[in-house]
Amino acid sequence: MEGQICTVVSCLPFRVNKNIPHCYPGNFTMPEVKNVFKECEILHVGPTLCQFYVGGEAGDNNDGWIKKTIPSNELAESIARDEVSSCINITPGVVQPAIFWLEGKIDVEKVVLLHHDKLDQYREMQKRWFIELIREADIDFSKLKSPGVVSDLHRKAARALNLKRDWDTETVINNIMTCPSCQAIVNPLAMVCSNCKYIINEELYKANAGRFMGGVSSEVAKEPVKV
Repeated sequence: MEGQICTVVSCLPFRVNKNIPHCYPGNFTMPEVKNVFKECEILHVGPTLCQFYVGGEAGDNNDGWIKKTIPSNELAESIARDEVSSCINITPGVVQPAIFWLEGKIDVEKVVLLHHDKLDQYREMQKRWFIELIREADIDFSKLKSPGVVSDLHRKAARALNLKRDWDTETVINNIMTCPSCQAIVNPLAMVCSNCKYIINEELYKANAGRFMGGVSSEVAKEPVKV
């Protein structure tokens, strides 16, 4: 019945996947939200039937299992609560991921139209959470100077806020290039390849020729090859 349905709303930049053993249905998933400040995903959940093994003495009439129905509101609350509590750097109700639940079976359009204040509230809390994640990544990267110390979650937070960071490997990969001569990875702003001394930017090199003492290839640079 529709009155027994609840709606989970997510603005999370990652996939939600909750599994409840011995329940039917027991697997609940929500896709990643690409634009967390403009879009949302929903999941409709109803009551779910669970079986629990409690054992029993020999000769008992039962088989050791009991059945219990979990109401839709408890299930929806559990999905949202567990997703929040599984994340790092949170303060529930203040700094946390944007996921919550509503009574009733509500489509995306009605969520946006009728519950926009709640959406804005949770997006603001998630923005604070993103800022905390980015601050943590900045500190870790400053200590070890390795993108490997930064998780994909931290990178998603930076991209959601359109912030460029040296530890965001996707940003780095999108901006690197290879030397046309030796194929070594070089900075796209470089004048000369640090590996083979090939002139990458001839115009810029000529303007700064006095800085170089030799050892640079005289071959005219071709167009840089982007990865």
